[in-house]
Amino acid sequence: MARHATVIGAGPAGLAAASELTRAGLQVQVLERARAVGASWRGRYGRLRLNTVRWLSGLPGAPIPRTYGRWVARDAYVSYLEHYAASRRLDIRFFVQARRIERTADGWTVETDAGTVSSDVVVVATGYDHTPRPVEWPGVEDFEGEILHAAAYVDATPHVGRDVLVTGAGSTGLEIATDLAEGGARCVWVARRTPPNFITREYLGLPLTPLALLDRHQPAWVTDALGRLLQRLQHGDLSDLGLPPAPVGMGTRLRDDGRGPVIVDGFVEQLRAGRIEVVDELLAFDRNVAVLVGGRRVQLHAMIAATGYERGLERLVGHLGVLRSDGRPRTRCGAADPVRPGLYFIGYTVPLSGQLHEITSDARRLRRSVTADSSPTLRAVSQVAAATLGRHRTP
Repeated sequence: MARHATVIGAGPAGLAAASELTRAGLQVQVLERARAVGASWRGRYGRLRLNTVRWLSGLPGAPIPRTYGRWVARDAYVSYLEHYAASRRLDIRFFVQARRIERTADGWTVETDAGTVSSDVVVVATGYDHTPRPVEWPGVEDFEGEILHAAAYVDATPHVGRDVLVTGAGSTGLEIATDLAEGGARCVWVARRTPPNFITREYLGLPLTPLALLDRHQPAWVTDALGRLLQRLQHGDLSDLGLPPAPVGMGTRLRDDGRGPVIVDGFVEQLRAGRIEVVDELLAFDRNVAVLVGGRRVQLHAMIAATGYERGLERLVGHLGVLRSDGRPRTRCGAADPVRPGLYFIGYTVPLSGQLHEITSDARRLRRSVTADSSPTLRAVSQVAAATLGRHRTP
């Protein structure tokens, strides 16, 4: 009898996992809370492009067509995901929200708003950027202008002629600031706490993604040094424009908190042209005025919070003891948790080489792991190990 697998999420990670598990001979069902595949991609801002080069961004067994260009645009990538799901005839149930995963004597159950689903294997692929962090500053409730999270930003059209503060100097924040400056906003400020490591997608006409693959086999200090050199060659010294060198190198930052370098094109040009100004961290609001560290006050029409996202896994699996203190899965993507055999996570690692390239590798690792776990002997060993370890862990 074929084993059953349930994949939660129909984004790139979920589709890749479903395809590889189908290839392994499992009966696979994908649960997706939205109306279509790639829901998070559909909702992002219009100028979004992949930060990884096209030929390193395809899902297992399906390279992205050359006609999509070197840096694939948002809508083109959504079309690619649609074709991927259709060509593999994946069984996807839309408008189904997974609420809680539970261990049973012989497998797993997924509680959903449409009923309970039983499976031998469950793969969680709900997305690295799942839940927007809340907008929380003193006085924010009295701000007289417009406030929105970056997840709700579409383009600069509503902000033509307006004064806008973007909080957060990550890839999203800097790209939105660039879009605002190019799109006709009158004044654009970027409030940052810590200077980021940031690079462009290309240097001297060559994509930088392949170089990042080499960095996976180097110590963090080597990546730090190479990153500083690259940033200096690309941008020079931007200290007088509010962006001194980052206090921690890109390799160390990635190792310690899972954050890669900021990748954005056009930002430095807008910064040097005076259409973007980098300012100190936002402290509070006083009506329509943003109060910054150091006491500077900036009058605004709108604030866009590029404050990032949470993984949002606590409600789904927090009771199972499979998450780290930062909310990310404890096990490597694509590998089974030794305490909870049959439960997998994919799409929660962001290396320098890019998340999409990692997803493909992890989906193949997932297939191999599930195939090996289908052996009756190995499954019995896993169950004994789970029972033994489970007595020493908080469920």
